Amino acid sequence: MIFPTVTHLITIANQSKCCARTMKFLCAVAQGKWIVSFQWVIKCHQEKQWVDESPYEVLGTILEDRNFITYAPQKGRENAMLKVAGQLFSGCEFFLTGDLCQPLPSKLDLEHLIKMAGGTVLDVDPRNSSLSEHLIHPYHAASSSSYLIVLASGPTFCPDTQKYTTPCIFQVSPSWIFDCLSEFKLLL
Repeated sequence: MIFPTVTHLITIANQSKCCARTMKFLCAVAQGKWIVSFQWVIKCHQEKQWVDESPYEVLGTILEDRNFITYAPQKGRENAMLKVAGQLFSGCEFFLTGDLCQPLPSKLDLEHLIKMAGGTVLDVDPRNSSLSEHLIHPYHAASSSSYLIVLASGPTFCPDTQKYTTPCIFQVSPSWIFDCLSEFKLLL
């Protein structure tokens, strides 16, 4: 996890300015931190002063040996600077159910990541509460409908269509959270 006082995440990036999609990367995107290649540190040392980060900003991630240039670090940083925009998961509520198994992060780490991105983690299964209290429009949602997001987890993700039939509830896998942050976009 990344502390709020951290200003930059320094990482190793390839020639396409892509880096590994790690929990630190996702936390930095969620918090709108600068994510720059180690070349920025070298340039600052050579110049003996702080240099502009923009030319060294990471553009995306590497997954399965492929570059995904999404500009998520820039989008997250610019969103954080606006102050009027909500964080990526602002207005989204998550209910974590099931067991998280390796190689996934722990349930606690996933809760921290969701909260860093502005989401709310529910303690009670949404089926056992009044949904009308929870229907708000997430700031970064593409459509005008409200969402209450249920995070189902386990060794394999299989949405349970019998459990959640309300239109405002979406069952998603833990990787959905990582994908959203990797693109800085709600993928609904």
